[in-house]
Amino acid sequence: MDVALNKSILGIVGKKNWGKTKVYPGHEYTSSNVKFVRKIYPQVGENKALDKLEQFCSKHEVTAGHFTLKDEVDFNPFMRLEDPAVQKAVGDTSNSWDRAEIMDKLRAMKNRM
Repeated sequence: MDVALNKSILGIVGKKNWGKTKVYPGHEYTSSNVKFVRKIYPQVGENKALDKLEQFCSKHEVTAGHFTLKDEVDFNPFMRLEDPAVQKAVGDTSNSWDRAEIMDKLRAMKNRM
């Protein structure tokens, strides 16, 4: 999953195009993702992109096509594996886990919701 999200997609699109590339997921899951991501960034203001997404979701049932790849990079913990808040949330307090282990723990956390 890490390679698909963080290497293939981001690399193919290219960083200069992240803000121009709209995200159209195959299903509407954004509101439930906000609840999950809020467990990682519990304080409003801790992740401005998440705050923006949360406000949007509170007013709109459909979110597909309203956010860009850059937005995803800014709020999606599966695309923020090197973020200390993400590492702490999965239990990597020593910043020593590899990306696959962090990804696996995130997926397990999400699956338990």
